[in-house]
Amino acid sequence: MNDSYVTDYTSPAPGAGAPVAPQPADESRSQLLEDQNIFSLLGVTDGTEEEKSRFLDDLQQVIWEDFLENDVALLILDSEHQKLKDIIGGSSANLSIETQEKIIEYLEELIPDLEEIMVDKAVRLKADLFRERVESLKTLYVNDPQKLEMCMQAESYIHEGSWALAADTLNSL
Repeated sequence: MNDSYVTDYTSPAPGAGAPVAPQPADESRSQLLEDQNIFSLLGVTDGTEEEKSRFLDDLQQVIWEDFLENDVALLILDSEHQKLKDIIGGSSANLSIETQEKIIEYLEELIPDLEEIMVDKAVRLKADLFRERVESLKTLYVNDPQKLEMCMQAESYIHEGSWALAADTLNSL
């Protein structure tokens, strides 16, 4: 896990006024979503390495199952899809590692950019999770104009493609 994207912004001391959205400390720091740490985006500062690893494994499983259920049929021929179903042998949930490896080997022969597709799915899921966080915080802070404004600012940063700054803004709440 790469924690280099997690920056520690603290809230102001009591009585010091409204929280202020952080400004980028390092303008050379990537703002690309692909380069952001999922835990920073989600505001997760606690949790053991084991819990974080389990969370990442669960996300990977969600992406994999979604790909098998929704995308693969669009990328291969019907006859190829039937062979895939034979390899899967039933439900695509909870496949053994050996079966998953067979599926990957088979699909890599058919889909040359399989890895790129899977990375793209992971990045889209990361964006969706972060947007859900923004919406949840907007709902939470609906009666706190200063914090709501920071949520709106983070949303604006997302639209600009400044994902690190958006995460920093939310993490400063």
